[in-house]
Amino acid sequence: MDAATPQRWIPPQAETVVVLAEAQARPETLHWPDAMRRDPALAWHFFTHHHDLSLERSIYLLRQGVEIPIFLDACLDPAAGQLADWSRPSALKAYRHSQYVGSMAERLAEQLRLDPLMAHCLGQLTQLGALTLSQQHDHKHSAQDTSIYTRQLIRRASIASWLRDVLLSLDLPCDTENKSDLQRWTLLLQSALGLTSKPSPTQTLGQLAAQRLGLSWEQEYEVALQLGQHVPAPNVALSHEAAQMVLRSLRLVQHQPASTLSFTVKQLEKEVEDLRSRLARGQHADGQRLREQKLTAIAELAGGAGHEINNPLAVISGQAQYLIKGEEDLNRAKALERIIAQTTRIHVLLRDLMMFARPPEPVYKLMAISKLLKQAAGGVSELALSRGVKLEVGTLPGKANITCDAQLLGVAVKCLMQNSVEAAPAGGWVRLSASIANQRLTIFVEDNGPGVPANMHENIFDPFFSGRSAGRGVGLGLSKVWRIAQLHGGDVHLRPATGKPTCFVLEVPLRPARTQSARARLKRPA
Repeated sequence: MDAATPQRWIPPQAETVVVLAEAQARPETLHWPDAMRRDPALAWHFFTHHHDLSLERSIYLLRQGVEIPIFLDACLDPAAGQLADWSRPSALKAYRHSQYVGSMAERLAEQLRLDPLMAHCLGQLTQLGALTLSQQHDHKHSAQDTSIYTRQLIRRASIASWLRDVLLSLDLPCDTENKSDLQRWTLLLQSALGLTSKPSPTQTLGQLAAQRLGLSWEQEYEVALQLGQHVPAPNVALSHEAAQMVLRSLRLVQHQPASTLSFTVKQLEKEVEDLRSRLARGQHADGQRLREQKLTAIAELAGGAGHEINNPLAVISGQAQYLIKGEEDLNRAKALERIIAQTTRIHVLLRDLMMFARPPEPVYKLMAISKLLKQAAGGVSELALSRGVKLEVGTLPGKANITCDAQLLGVAVKCLMQNSVEAAPAGGWVRLSASIANQRLTIFVEDNGPGVPANMHENIFDPFFSGRSAGRGVGLGLSKVWRIAQLHGGDVHLRPATGKPTCFVLEVPLRPARTQSARARLKRPA
């Protein structure tokens, strides 16, 4: 590795800069411990700025965070001049591992009655080299290179001597005679590193450290495995343009005279809110794209599998029907009937599966919206009656029409209503309603059954996903709804509404886009 001077700045996350800029006007909006845990740049800035503090004083001041104007000035320094991008694989790996070590160190600190926030921050900084190197886009490095780089950075950084001693001794056995507080912090970090590493000298050193601290390695290792499954992800990275907007807003405030500062603060607040909105929209759009890519990939797999299964299934069914014609033994005849019944059941499942995987091209015709929805509601009336569920038809568009494939769209609405009827309790209700806005039809299907748990929202439209814990069956109903919505250039989602009726929302345009076929729209995203 090149022995060039190490980069001495961990770029902050854009969210951190936005939050701190906002906190200058409204300090009560900021919770420092959470901010320090989420962004290693804050911890590093704290220790490099307070380089003359003792360990005890550092623990006391850490919860008060950093001095915001000084930190924001550092963000504007041309030598730094960037925001963190943890989206690339190597950077994401470095960030998540720093959070993993920090979380484990915090857990051990609670056991040993040491300060948990200090433990988390120090745990993050054990990955200092990996964090800084990961922000250099053109830099490739080995684990050994990273260790050397980390030590170079620590030696050259302006930090307290106690912190330098702790960070530089993590890969060395501790003095068995030394029982100082500083030694306990070193042993704690060695244990955290060992517990979050694969079998290696680091893990061996961690076992020895844990033993000296009186910790159960086996018990803590089980906890570490659980923590590793819930390591928090970094905030969404900003585009280059959005990042520049953040930095430009900061420079605007820093260089304005006092007479115009009030106006500038308002302008900055407006840009902060705009940035928050853009972040939220970006997260939502990313989630939508990932869901569509996943379901499209499942559809391609299902299409191939369905075709391969259907052929031998037809042979089995045909042979069973042939044999039953001449079968005189009653028991064997009943066995053959069961085979035929089950092959018929599988065939129906495969038909639904192929509907999801390779749906027909829609045949668009003009259809009255109220007629379409009432027909769909009528299709589940017998099921609702048998289960003691009341069907309600709410507000529908009066005489409005829609250009659609009435059969496919009717199937989609019927599937949503059947799902709700099956989820509603005896004596419960299911309500169908619709509205029109911006040349789009939005259909609402609500029920008073148990809501869908938050951890199921991501998978609720997957084929054969089981929602039985929420009273919703296993099958392809919701998957078909998603596919039909996509065919019509629309979408379907479960509306988040804690404590309110469960509500599925199907949205389609009143007139389809003729610029491309439905088949083309359903190709795997690039």
